[in-house]
Amino acid sequence: MKSKLFIPKKTTPIEFGESKIYTLNNGLIYKEFKDNISLATRRKKKERLEYLSDFENLSKYYPQIKYYVEWLKGFYIKGYVMDDIKYRSLDICSLSSEEKLKILNKIREILGLFEKIGLRYYDLHTGNVVLARNGLPMFFDIDSILYNDEKNPDIKPYGLDYYIINGGKLNVNFQLVKLNILVKRVLEICQDLVYDEIGTQIIKDEQNPFSPRSIYAHENLLDHVSLKK
Repeated sequence: MKSKLFIPKKTTPIEFGESKIYTLNNGLIYKEFKDNISLATRRKKKERLEYLSDFENLSKYYPQIKYYVEWLKGFYIKGYVMDDIKYRSLDICSLSSEEKLKILNKIREILGLFEKIGLRYYDLHTGNVVLARNGLPMFFDIDSILYNDEKNPDIKPYGLDYYIINGGKLNVNFQLVKLNILVKRVLEICQDLVYDEIGTQIIKDEQNPFSPRSIYAHENLLDHVSLKK
């Protein structure tokens, strides 16, 4: 992956979690990490992204990085420049229930592909996972991806503190919690779906979903929902 030792000409930024997003004149986006992001975290992000880039079959599921913006002759990265993708939110009303189910199952498939190469994406929500114009899910905030054995994320996903305090660990079960919450959010306005007994329990569960004992951590909602016949 190429690196450059200069900062692109910037416009007014959009605040995006741990970073600022700038739209560049050439149709690209510059994602610049905020000053409070440590050097170690910046290096780790670059290491993971370079590892992920070795798997071309996954490249269509996240914005393509054109180059890293480095500082002090490569001592650390300020951020990176990537494609400006055109996308829609997963929970928009114009998508049919069938389309939403297909997209959500594709997200589950992509998470499985990440898992096979030793990576895991936890920060699942409609701001980070979007729908590209080609109809494929797009993991916009791809530098949030972690190695499977990492226990200290760069930025803690919402709900993780509660999950750990109550005996949980940063693992595939927490990822399942986040996926189930995303699925429930995207499908909540769909009127032509049928949930089986377990699916109904997930939908109506009043327990905090971030409890490690919650059904959210042990059953995949996508296995328990279908279209009405």
